[in-house]
Amino acid sequence: NLMLDPDPASIIITLLFIAFTILFQVFDEAFSIIGEARVHEIEEDGNRKARIIRRITEQQHRFTSRVRISTVFGAVGIAFCFERLFGKPFYAILRNGIQEVIGPVWTLLLTYLVLAVAAVFVFGFLCCLLPRRLVSREPERVALAIAPVFAAMYTLSYPLYGLCALFAYPFVRIAGVSLHDESEAVTEEDIREWMDYGEEAGNFDATQMDMLHNVFEFDDITAAEIMTPRIDVIAIDVNDTLQDVLKLAVENGY
Repeated sequence: NLMLDPDPASIIITLLFIAFTILFQVFDEAFSIIGEARVHEIEEDGNRKARIIRRITEQQHRFTSRVRISTVFGAVGIAFCFERLFGKPFYAILRNGIQEVIGPVWTLLLTYLVLAVAAVFVFGFLCCLLPRRLVSREPERVALAIAPVFAAMYTLSYPLYGLCALFAYPFVRIAGVSLHDESEAVTEEDIREWMDYGEEAGNFDATQMDMLHNVFEFDDITAAEIMTPRIDVIAIDVNDTLQDVLKLAVENGY
């Protein structure tokens, strides 16, 4: 019997991993929206929770790494939970239905495939869509509310982060990359994603978003695309009066 029997203890541990991942994702989404500058403003007003947020996020590379590690463990936890809860009963259903047609091996593989797809959808909802929806309206309030709990979980995650860093060290050395390099390239896609977060939070209206997106599009425009063809240009005579020139400019634009 290759399918595991449900174990309450393992399921509880898995659910704790999922909750741990959601907490990290919610905090990361909230901080991405409010930004470092706003955190400093709140801290200057004497808010102790803002000070906690600033201390956690001031080492950006470590903060980002721990969020990514928590995401991986959340995905593994959800997959493990699905296998524990639904693996055996779903396999029994397929075995009674199509095993005679495709055989026991393909039935088992199909079971794992369906469970994996279902786990991906659940992971996408719990760890991607749900955190974004939770913080989109009041990111500042959410970040401040969960800051103490997140700080405790962030501290507890240090051994996990250290273990992953230790495992990755030989590989990054071969690649010539330093684990202590805090510089991180920000791509155009990252900036556009932050802009979308800001729009969802109500920080930008439609006109402002159009202006910001036009900044990126302007970089891809060549001079030939915006130039007026010579045959469409209206010429003026050197002897024309100022009034004639102004009239032509108003009427034609070029």
